[in-house]
Amino acid sequence: MTPLIRVAGIEIAWDALAGTCTFERLPVAMLWIDTTLAGLMAGLQAMVGAERFGLALQSEGRKSVDADWQVIDSAADFATGFAAIAKIAAVAGWGDWRLVEIDLPGQVARFRVWNG
Repeated sequence: MTPLIRVAGIEIAWDALAGTCTFERLPVAMLWIDTTLAGLMAGLQAMVGAERFGLALQSEGRKSVDADWQVIDSAADFATGFAAIAKIAAVAGWGDWRLVEIDLPGQVARFRVWNG
């Protein structure tokens, strides 16, 4: 059996044998910010240069939207789905996400992130 806990209603599970963790059945990687994440980012930037590093971050960020959209789309409406992904973000340490404005007919939403 996979160890499982709930934090703020978010299901977090570990498969210790495989060395994996999931939030709401989506795979995640947890890192120490000051050492692991900072060191990884600094090493990549040194390898490819600041401009290419920035472009790569933007490109991969766009690709990651698919998994986020799965969470948002599973809800009854966009605002409820966004609240679900915002809760996952907070539990994961990605900051406080808040929906600021939504224009459903125009298909535009604006949100702000603090501590991200």
